Amino acid sequence: MIEVNRTLLISYFEGNASAIQKQLIEKWLKESGSEAEELFYEVLEAWEQNNLTYASAYQEGLALHYSKLDPNALPVEKKNPWLLYAHKIAASILLLVALSTLGYIFKEKWAYQTYRTDFGEKKQLELPDGTKVYLNANSILTVPRFGFGKQDREVQLQGEAQFSVAHTPNNQRFVVHTTNRFDVIVLGTEFTVFSRKRGAKVYLINGKVSVQYPSQNQAKRAIVMHPGELLTVAEQGKVALKPKQHTNTSVAWKANRYDFEETSLAEIAQIINENFGVNVSFQSPEVTKWTVSGSFSAQNANELLELISKTANLTYTYQGNKVVWDIER
Repeated sequence: MIEVNRTLLISYFEGNASAIQKQLIEKWLKESGSEAEELFYEVLEAWEQNNLTYASAYQEGLALHYSKLDPNALPVEKKNPWLLYAHKIAASILLLVALSTLGYIFKEKWAYQTYRTDFGEKKQLELPDGTKVYLNANSILTVPRFGFGKQDREVQLQGEAQFSVAHTPNNQRFVVHTTNRFDVIVLGTEFTVFSRKRGAKVYLINGKVSVQYPSQNQAKRAIVMHPGELLTVAEQGKVALKPKQHTNTSVAWKANRYDFEETSLAEIAQIINENFGVNVSFQSPEVTKWTVSGSFSAQNANELLELISKTANLTYTYQGNKVVWDIER
């Protein structure tokens, strides 16, 4: 681990770091992950609050002004502001160039905090407004780094998460933007959002939400959902609203449960890949259309593969990080 501390970072922001130290900091940022970035921006924010980029020469300016108004005033030595502060401006420019370079690389991380989960990992979060989030495996949630402010509370989701949205005194809307180009808008409720390459889903548990999505002419359309309803967005953009579900299959993953209802093995293979990072292929193409129904509890990919294989009379073999499903002979 490369050692970079607050003192070195402050020296860097002040423009006093050597070329080697600058390279050390850049390497540290690239190799040390999100914890390094958090420390970098924390120290930068504190340093900026205590240091002005430019210093004003207001006393000299006032004296010069009064000397022009009053002929009897003492003469004021004229100073060239540029020469007086040239070194400060030069230092500021050098600092801005250095920060701009890093800011270009990390511009999204400057204003936003990103939470990630690995394959097979789940994470519980509480946002600054009190909203609780349960993030599923292989998911990314991006939120404003310094709070939501007075406008809409907006977050970005890639993957799957359950939200329990806190109500605010000024009735701020909570908006979940997704990579599938649809938005979930709510004042205060509980719902699950699924947004991956193969499509998207919104399952409403409590309250009321409005889901906005682009139509064929790119104009936004909206559907208002009620508790128990499931909205699906196919990969091609087709939207469907299903009536109240008998079982809450959309949040089964929180309990490491996978509920299938005539679900094709091709879709189950995608679910295994999304949650555990394991690529599943089929020895016999016709097997992809087989369907499975039932509820399966599994902590990892092996357990789920074993349960599905027994149910569907399949065998599976590992080939590196890939699994091949075949009909049991």
